[in-house]
Amino acid sequence: MSAPLERGTPVAIEHDGFRGVVIGHYERLDGKRGVVLQQDGTKVVHVYGEKWVRPADDLESCLACNEPMKAGDKYLWDVSGDPIHAGCAGPERESYTKGDGEPLGPDDPIPTPLTWQDAPNPSPAAKSGEARAGIYTASKTKHAPVWQDYRARGWPINSTWIDEAGPGESADLSDLWDRCIREASTASVLVVYREADDVLKGGWAEVGAALACGVPIYAVGIEGFTIAKDRRIEHFETLDDAMDAAARLAAFSARFQAVCDTPEYRALEAMCSPALATPSPQPADALREALETYYARQIEWSRATFGPALRTGGVIDHIRKELREIEAQPHDLSEWVDVIILAMDGYWRHGGTAESLMPSLLAKQAKNMARNWPDWRTMSEDSAIEHDRSGEPAALTEPAPAGEAVEPEGAERRTMEFLVARFGGHGVTIVRDGERLIGYSLGRRGTIAMRDLLAAVPFASKEYGAE
Repeated sequence: MSAPLERGTPVAIEHDGFRGVVIGHYERLDGKRGVVLQQDGTKVVHVYGEKWVRPADDLESCLACNEPMKAGDKYLWDVSGDPIHAGCAGPERESYTKGDGEPLGPDDPIPTPLTWQDAPNPSPAAKSGEARAGIYTASKTKHAPVWQDYRARGWPINSTWIDEAGPGESADLSDLWDRCIREASTASVLVVYREADDVLKGGWAEVGAALACGVPIYAVGIEGFTIAKDRRIEHFETLDDAMDAAARLAAFSARFQAVCDTPEYRALEAMCSPALATPSPQPADALREALETYYARQIEWSRATFGPALRTGGVIDHIRKELREIEAQPHDLSEWVDVIILAMDGYWRHGGTAESLMPSLLAKQAKNMARNWPDWRTMSEDSAIEHDRSGEPAALTEPAPAGEAVEPEGAERRTMEFLVARFGGHGVTIVRDGERLIGYSLGRRGTIAMRDLLAAVPFASKEYGAE
């Protein structure tokens, strides 16, 4: 701080949410200075180092209601570069921005609200130009020479800590941790390495930062820890195996990043995200919050009661059982509710969240309402009424019934591995005109045949097709 804050100044501690006023200052024997604060509305006194204390007026506030942003708040970035509560955002598309900070185009979807963290997500302006690149390496510092050797042999390692891993080599530990978290969360892939006697400390923080930002994790030696059960972590027998796989992913990611603004890439997004093409109206805040609160409680109970696994077959089997009960007693509304609860259980187990359910419902229903449907008066009451599919792209199809799976090979396999690592989703077997094909599924966003994807995005086949 350039000058001590005066007594009575309202202040805030952003990382833990403390709010209070300055009542004094102190200086430790080692020369470090701090501030004595009294918590708002209480007689409780706290002390903090000066670097943590900010005048309350400096806090980020919602552009619309001027209330300070708090951890957990749902928000969006306005075109002005200021945050705005999701509940305060109006329907005007001109107020929203894309990931690069530019206003939405006529065909761009309204973005999904972010969650305000103790340290807020950077605004689009702050993130511009920061693309994912390189391999981040997490391990005990004694392995720094190993990583330096990989780098010297051509591996695109972005970890700067490996050049200052000895005692006293980092001039500023705060700056070092800023770099470690930034590099881990913006890498194309993170490789975490642990030998039998290693006790990881900072490595776990780096793994957490990467997972929070969707960075794929390749791991060696962590099988005995519960985090190893996370489905986003891929395990390897040896470090060379993990680094070879990471190099392939990082290389393709670099080429992929270079073409993200091409017409082919926009075509891929359009095919994989048809449900996001039409903006959906926002639900009333009270309704959305009530649903999110209920659903979060259901998820917590279900995970504790039935475990965290996908349980795909188990959920489907239970739904079939409930459908038979509905057939027997169609006017028993509790049976219909059972199916709803089971569907919601399958939704979160396969990647959905309490916050995304309502937007997903609205987006899917908006898509249904935009489709062409036959006259119900000409249809049987006991048969499904399906929409007219003649105007839909041939790439969109339904998963195949249970049977022998088709394994992807060559360009399809490697492109599938990249897409799953980068965007989530999973591979499925689909049927078209009696032929079984490999498909890439993003759940509610649709399924596309890998054959069609590679044809629509020729760079994927060209750059990743060769063995």
